[in-house]
Amino acid sequence: MTLWLAIGGLSLAAILPILWPLLRPGKVAVDRLDHDLEVYRDQMREVDAELAANTVTEREAGEARREIERRILRAAEHGQSAHGPAAPSAMTAVLIALFLPSLTLLLYSQIGQPTQPDQPLASRDVAPPPPQPSPRALTDDQNEQIKQMVARLAQRLKEEPNDLDGWTLLGRSQAALGQFDEAAKALRKAIALSDGDADLLVAFGDILTKEADGIITPEALIAFSKARELAPNSPAARYFIALADLQGGRPQQAYDAWLGLYRELPPNSDNRQALAEQIRRVAQQLDVDPEEQLAEAVPADRIQSSAPPSQTSSPTAPGPDRAAMAEAAKLSTPERQEFIQSMVQRLADRLRDEPDDFDGWMRLGRAYGVLRKHSVSADAYGHAAA
Repeated sequence: MTLWLAIGGLSLAAILPILWPLLRPGKVAVDRLDHDLEVYRDQMREVDAELAANTVTEREAGEARREIERRILRAAEHGQSAHGPAAPSAMTAVLIALFLPSLTLLLYSQIGQPTQPDQPLASRDVAPPPPQPSPRALTDDQNEQIKQMVARLAQRLKEEPNDLDGWTLLGRSQAALGQFDEAAKALRKAIALSDGDADLLVAFGDILTKEADGIITPEALIAFSKARELAPNSPAARYFIALADLQGGRPQQAYDAWLGLYRELPPNSDNRQALAEQIRRVAQQLDVDPEEQLAEAVPADRIQSSAPPSQTSSPTAPGPDRAAMAEAAKLSTPERQEFIQSMVQRLADRLRDEPDDFDGWMRLGRAYGVLRKHSVSADAYGHAAA
């Protein structure tokens, strides 16, 4: 008798959390349109605050307001109020209360092992998890070297305020040190001097996003939108604009944009694999299966054209041709890594003979940073600043 009382009590404790919502009267869910409008009102207030703080110009604030207003109109056109489900009948609760314990007993009678002895955790022979490798960080000496280089560069720019490359290098270096506010100021000057550079606009928006802990701010969205106008096929600009859609409550738009970008990235690239994970997470929100679309192949003749502008070759910086890129995309991960290492080494060898090539040293610094060779990356940036 005691056993059955215990079973009944445990069953009641297990099904009560399921029955309780069914027995309560249904509530009307929060209107999705009202939620979207509240988000947009917050964004409007943030634009006004940035304008008052003189971090954006009147023209930029106007563009941000117009962008937010367009999003409000789209939300008003497509938004529909979401209502909670009607209150379920008492019969539903009764059926669940009877069916769930019965199903549990039936399953346990088939697969349960009541005679199985206990296995305390302390007596289990479980190997500890393997240590996870951590990315190499800058040492104190390397960090100090970069800080000194940044200080010298900042001092030089006071005397040469029209040095576009100098402001660009200063902004990227300060961002590497986590000084996002100062980095944003430096890149603002670089953007003003460049008269519209898509790569600089993307870098500027990326810094603002990092400073806001991953949130696309109105000023960052303006930068990404301008970058897309200048370079419509810019993968980075398209990625961040889709991220803004996701953060603004429009997962379907983000899903479609990321899926289109995914199809254009080189097969087996790290960026493509990371984007696939993002797409899968959004697909869960939309309750769709993305695997068939993710499995689509990419034509080899689109590999080169889909690379970001910063990765394409220039007349002064010889790089791999279309055939080499297509072949690299077919390599395994270790082989592709070796291919990249050889390209970086060729660039380093060339710069020994051409030490005044600023763009070359900047590319080399970024390449070593991607390879997590922070010490030689700092040295390359130091050569660029010299």
